[in-house]
Amino acid sequence: MDWTSLEQSIRKWPKYGRGTPIKCLHDLWDTTKRKKDWQQTDSDTCPLCNVKVESTSHILRCTHLLMVAARNSEIEGLNRKFKATNTDPKLRRWMVVIIRQWLHEFRVATPQRMKGYKTIRRAVLSQMEIGIRNMFKGILSSKWKRAHERTLKKKYRHFVSGDSWASTISHALLQMSIHMWNTRCQIVHANSKGTAESVLRDELKKYCSKLRKEFWRLLPQDTHLVRRTDKFFDKAPISTVKMWKCRVNVAEKLGLKNETQYEQI
Repeated sequence: MDWTSLEQSIRKWPKYGRGTPIKCLHDLWDTTKRKKDWQQTDSDTCPLCNVKVESTSHILRCTHLLMVAARNSEIEGLNRKFKATNTDPKLRRWMVVIIRQWLHEFRVATPQRMKGYKTIRRAVLSQMEIGIRNMFKGILSSKWKRAHERTLKKKYRHFVSGDSWASTISHALLQMSIHMWNTRCQIVHANSKGTAESVLRDELKKYCSKLRKEFWRLLPQDTHLVRRTDKFFDKAPISTVKMWKCRVNVAEKLGLKNETQYEQI
């Protein structure tokens, strides 16, 4: 595995924004499968296609029309990135081929044993051992870089490092996965507008904003509860948001009780 290129690709994100690729790398997306594993929901079916379990792999393969359009757009962008980095046409073609095959759940093919495809064949077989799915996490076989370096040596007649190329491709693949996840979230969020869950989130968001202005209603040790951002109410699991509501209700009762006792004194 080409860990150096993966590390360099992650460093291309801002220092405090690297949690995004790390979540992608460790399969920490808030999918329905993960929610069911954590007993936050009863169903693990994809909310878009309503057919298969929504795993991190399914996000990349979902057959929802908008996801298919987004996936095709990302593959075109990936192909342009290959061209922009002067990737050898044969190497570029096979990287795109195995990516498309995996995304469409086809059996991944390998180049034939013929002149000019030896290093590419080794790279494909090596990546198959690592896992084609790992390509979308930015984890590439080091043999891809060697195949690229070989084409550079033929072109320039001396050794040229492929580190920059490998980190750029790793970064592009990571970005593709993240864009697909963001697209999925946008569709789900748009579909949930007007539902009971959406209304509850909006109400609690306004309630929290009101408590920030009237923080005196809570005991000092409970004021941390009002330090919730809008992102918490929009993105956090609904069970977590409901738990926040319960904790605030208890905190308000304790604050009111304390205030009554103080007035009696």
